[in-house]
Amino acid sequence: QPISFGLNTRSGTAEEFQSMVAACRAAGVQVIVDIITNHIATPCQAARGHPVVGESTVPCTGWNGSTYGNRRISGARGWDAASPELFHHRPGDVLSGICGVGAPSYLCGSPITTDCSCCKCDLYGLPDWNTELQEVQEIHYRHLEELYDMGVTMVRMDAALYQDVGQTSRVLNRFPWDYVYMEWWGEYPVGIHDKYVGNYRDVALTWKISNALAVEKDLTKLPELLDLSYGVFGIGDDKALYPLAYHDKRTDEAEPSVATYKNGLE
Repeated sequence: QPISFGLNTRSGTAEEFQSMVAACRAAGVQVIVDIITNHIATPCQAARGHPVVGESTVPCTGWNGSTYGNRRISGARGWDAASPELFHHRPGDVLSGICGVGAPSYLCGSPITTDCSCCKCDLYGLPDWNTELQEVQEIHYRHLEELYDMGVTMVRMDAALYQDVGQTSRVLNRFPWDYVYMEWWGEYPVGIHDKYVGNYRDVALTWKISNALAVEKDLTKLPELLDLSYGVFGIGDDKALYPLAYHDKRTDEAEPSVATYKNGLE
């Protein structure tokens, strides 16, 4: 999870990333980037709770040297530093989230998640950006501006379901992206997300293919897997992106003895 908006990663430096994007664009290949504007990382053990007077408020260090603490990041660019006041918090206690959301229900007092009832809650304890604030919107704008200026033309919106559509689109749509799609987990769409943010990740085809590859022994049935006539209920194929794999997916029906992605060596 992010602790800054710096572009140095384990895969290379920001300069190398920019060079890669330029090479891809020159070859006619567009680049899509996963953006995370819903939250930052949870603090390391040393920063949990309220800090003792005199101790550092950013005792945690990321692999690239960026420091962070409890609902606080020093940033890597200067403009991406953030104090606890920039995250949703309880009245009178900036170091505590308003509410939490996660397994097993992923609900926040409402029977549905598409009504933004969880938009101010910490997802899995990850401090939730207060995107109502102009200062937060400016940080996110500068991050997207840097990517766009480098030549990035497409984005994937992480945790889109837990972000306010109006606040998200206010920043996102300041750039003429060629394509935007949202992390989506099968919820019935209410029409507002695809109108103002982008298309949905439809996971139905992914599960259909990965489950069959894991357990289906009759290869003559495999062509049936490419039937796109149905997916997540309510999401038409004109508003869907069909990934074949994603980082936090594995099939629940896989047999340990059958070699599939992330399942071959168990």
